[in-house]
Amino acid sequence: MNFVLFIARRYLLAKKSHNVINVITWISIAGIAVGTAGFIIVLSVFNGFGNLVLSLYDSFDSDIKITPTNGKYMTIDNVKMQAIKNMSGVNAVWPIVEDNALLRNGDKQMIARVKGITKENEMHSEMRNHLLDGVFVLQEKDKNFMVLGEGVAYGLAMSLRNPNNTLGVFYPNAAADLSDLTNVEAFKQLNIIPSGVFGLQQDFDNKYVFVPIEFARELFDKKQRCRL
Repeated sequence: MNFVLFIARRYLLAKKSHNVINVITWISIAGIAVGTAGFIIVLSVFNGFGNLVLSLYDSFDSDIKITPTNGKYMTIDNVKMQAIKNMSGVNAVWPIVEDNALLRNGDKQMIARVKGITKENEMHSEMRNHLLDGVFVLQEKDKNFMVLGEGVAYGLAMSLRNPNNTLGVFYPNAAADLSDLTNVEAFKQLNIIPSGVFGLQQDFDNKYVFVPIEFARELFDKKQRCRL
């Protein structure tokens, strides 16, 4: 018989005269078992949290982002776009136009990150699974809509119950003199209708809003410029 097994059997199955050693052995086994089980449970919980965080970020952003090395935007033609789509492992490619802008609702205003996405991106977006109110609709016929993060909607005291409610979106006008911020021509203003509120993660909820990409291009005066 293996020497280790012999020792284990000797102490686990000890006679009555060795009851104290037997009890100590079982207590040691129980302690090791509880410690090991606790360690496994903690690792499993942290692994679950990690997967949850990754799934939240995947809902908001794509797996891979292409950004310019200099500046905020880049120009990409259809040939380059098609070349990226034809790459192995690429399911879809969507341009994005994104920048900070001032949002105003009555006397409430705040800076938010305006993210312009395409109709195809809107249709396949998982963000609709994280809506708290309204619908994830950005464009319907000739009307533009905005979906706001929960924190942004709260900061603007915005309600979807008012069908006539519109938000003013302001962005510095490059052609105007910005030394006088009271000048109405210093900012470009576009109005948009709120359609929904999402709640995903605090960093996103307090910062981002979604709009149609053409609305963002007009606001930021970027036309064909974007990032992927």
